[in-house]
Amino acid sequence: MHHVLTDSLKRLEDYFSQDDRCIGMYLWGSLSNHSADEWSDVDVAAVFRDEDYAALKAEFRAICERLCGPILVLLPEGENAEFVNDAFLFEAEDRLHLYDFTILSVGFLQKATWLRPQQVLFDKTGALAAAASRETVPTFKPDGLRRQIDNYWVYTYLNGKYYKRRDTYKMLYVQGVIFQTHMQVLHALYPDAEWHWWARDIHTLPEAQQAELMIYFVAHQPDDIGRALQTEMALFSRDAQAACQKWGVAYPAELERGVREHLTFMGVTG
Repeated sequence: MHHVLTDSLKRLEDYFSQDDRCIGMYLWGSLSNHSADEWSDVDVAAVFRDEDYAALKAEFRAICERLCGPILVLLPEGENAEFVNDAFLFEAEDRLHLYDFTILSVGFLQKATWLRPQQVLFDKTGALAAAASRETVPTFKPDGLRRQIDNYWVYTYLNGKYYKRRDTYKMLYVQGVIFQTHMQVLHALYPDAEWHWWARDIHTLPEAQQAELMIYFVAHQPDDIGRALQTEMALFSRDAQAACQKWGVAYPAELERGVREHLTFMGVTG
């Protein structure tokens, strides 16, 4: 990691450890699991007393500019009244550097059971340790499984008209939707894993299965997409049926059959 980031992180830790409004800081991402390299950015979080959160949020950019450098852009992500991840780019030593800096209230930390501080930098009240030690709660809920499967087959059906029109871009759009839907269904087979971002979630899967899913990314012309769909549909059907069996959900075999027949009729698949 660039020394500008490590040095600024130390300044931020020193500052907030002396700020009575802040009860703790922790790292997440590559720094927390010791996989950071020279290209990594900083993923860090700071927890504030409920009554001080709004005031700190108003001061946050100025504090970070003072301790890091001029901020060119600050992008709030996932914001609500008690939580925000501020992604910001700042300039130092003629380069741009990135922080993903989450700020949250103690109350949000306590009720957001999916939040588990990993590498704690300081913890004044024990709230971070308590959150880190709470039991894992399954993140998958089977209520939406059938809808996800239906969604996959409806979008796959759309390839028929887009193929006939030779509309490459809409076929590529469908590829993106059905891939991400496939990933959502795979969550059913790994229900205890955190499942928020497919580029990270995919590493939950066995390496052979990760390699199989690359089929969604190999084709970029209508005929090539049609050939890829043959494999994509087979993989999805296998995984979706396994998920249905695991959770006692009826698999829509007639829907799959109808979509496959439609795509054959439209000439997309053989």
